[in-house]
This record gives sequence, C-alpha cells and structure tokens, in this order.
Amino acid sequence: MNLSNKFKIHSLTWLMLFVGFLTGYFRYIVSIFAIVVIHECGHIFMMRIFKRKVISIEILPFGGLTKIDAMISENICEDLLICVGGIFFQTILGFVFLYLYDGVFLEYNLFKFLNSYNIFIILFNLVPICPLDGYKIVKLLGEMFLPFKKVQKLAISLSIFVILGISFYRLDMVKDNIFVFIFLLFMCIEELKNEPFILNRFYFERMTYVFDYPRKNVKNIASIYKNRTNYVDGIHEQDVIKKYFTRITH
Repeated sequence: MNLSNKFKIHSLTWLMLFVGFLTGYFRYIVSIFAIVVIHECGHIFMMRIFKRKVISIEILPFGGLTKIDAMISENICEDLLICVGGIFFQTILGFVFLYLYDGVFLEYNLFKFLNSYNIFIILFNLVPICPLDGYKIVKLLGEMFLPFKKVQKLAISLSIFVILGISFYRLDMVKDNIFVFIFLLFMCIEELKNEPFILNRFYFERMTYVFDYPRKNVKNIASIYKNRTNYVDGIHEQDVIKKYFTRITH
C-alpha cells in the first residue's frame, strides 16, 4: 500500500512551521509534528496488519487525522488495537527519547519538552471527546455490551458533556487552546448531525453482508448489536432490516 499520495499537511501546519522558523522555535515545532506523525504511524501499522484501507493521513496544527475505508461492523477487538496503536508507538517513542537523553544525544531542555509533550498527547488522546482515540475506545467498549444505536447516543452525549465540563471547570485551558476546542466542538456537532446517516449505514451493512458473529436474540431493530448475528423474534436481521428499508422508502 503506497501512502505517499495519501499523506497531507494542512496549510495552517505549513504556516505554523514557517512562523517557528522565523521565531527560532522551528526545532521544537518540528519535534511536535514528528510526535504526531509517529502517533498516526501507530494507527496505520495496525490498519495494515488487519488489512484496512487508508484513505488519507492529514497533519493538522494540533494533531493528526487518519481516515480509513472500513465497515462499521468490523471486529471490535481489531478496531480497539487500531485505536491504541498510536499510543503504543508513542510509548516506544518515550523510551527512545530517554535512550537519546542518556546517550547525550538530547540536551535536557529539549528532552524535557519532547517527553512532556509526548505524555500530553497520550493523555489528551484518551479523553472521550469526538474524534479523539478516547471517544473511539469508549464507543468500542460500549458496543461489546450494548446495542449499536444506544452506544451511538451515549457516546456523543458523553463527548458533549466532557467538553462542557472542561469549559466550565477549566476555562483557562479552553482559552489557551481555543482553536482546538472549537475544532472538537465542531466535530461533536457533525457527529450528532450524522447520527441518522451512521445508523442507516450500519443497517445497510447488516442487510448486505453476512458477518460471522455469535447469535443474539433481540427485541427489535433498535436493539441490534454490532458484533452479533442478531435475530428479532427468531427472524434473521437481514430480513428484518429489508422490511425496515422498504417501510421508510415508501
């Protein structure tokens, strides 16, 4: 898989690099983006193991965004490993920084900066706000035990609640990272708006493809689980969903 034509650097990222060059902080800014790239490489590494198709990798001024072409009903455990792949690579990177510092390849100030920022990105990514890794991990864990539709609503509600909670209790943090929080709020709103589309895409997949998952008896179509082969009153999910689409299209 050739990723060279899928890798993109956002125009604001180029601007930030240029400003860093003019102000003498170029080395630090490049180091930040290097950590972000390593994080995304962790995701891509796991995607390649599970044969997922990468659409694009974009480096933003405050993080990275990797888009993949995959079905919603992919194996939950595989999706979890893809989510934590970035954190895993960053953990290895932390040991590399320590090795370089002990070997006198990194001066103390630069090591302290790199190590602190690396840990910050790991912790920040674990916050359950859309589209951070923490949000995806919470969703995936929820989908192991709850119906897909319910998890969708609970996850996005939690995401918005966390943003409002941070804004209320740590307004200073929001002010210092205003563009990051605006972006996260925008992504939450988009996820909320796209909820009906995501749900119908999930149903369409279940109607079109046969998934080899354990059998689960559910009450209705809204109670369908992601990693189960669902039966509604003894009727296979594909037949039930076909009736559902027939009803909403007439």
